[in-house]
Amino acid sequence: MNEMAKSDKINPFHSLLQGSLFVLFGLFASKLLTYVYRLIIAREGPADYGIISLGITVITIISILAMLGLNDAVGRFVPYYLGKKKLSNLKGAIIASLAISLVVSLLFAAALYLLSGFISLSIFHEPRLIVVLQILSFSIPF
Repeated sequence: MNEMAKSDKINPFHSLLQGSLFVLFGLFASKLLTYVYRLIIAREGPADYGIISLGITVITIISILAMLGLNDAVGRFVPYYLGKKKLSNLKGAIIASLAISLVVSLLFAAALYLLSGFISLSIFHEPRLIVVLQILSFSIPF
């Protein structure tokens, strides 16, 4: 009976190893895809690669601003509410953060789309960046 009780328990080290391998695989896949897209873009030439890199940098900065730190807040309150067994508060925190971040990211995406000409010409002095920012602005809500 004692043997059976031990086998039914979840080994925390097994869970940790499983989670670590999942993260490792995700990071490996992410880096591999990043190198592949960079190789494809670099074949077009250094000028085009620079414009795409500039566009991705602008999108990254705007995406960070659009999150309003809600990703850190959810990371803090989900374990807190789970530990306190307050599932209604947990659900409310998740839904509120998703709703707020969706609205804010849609506003930021629309603003970037509309202001892409100003940003490209006034700040970076690169007219070819306009189209890149307009296309990449659709990725902000995601």
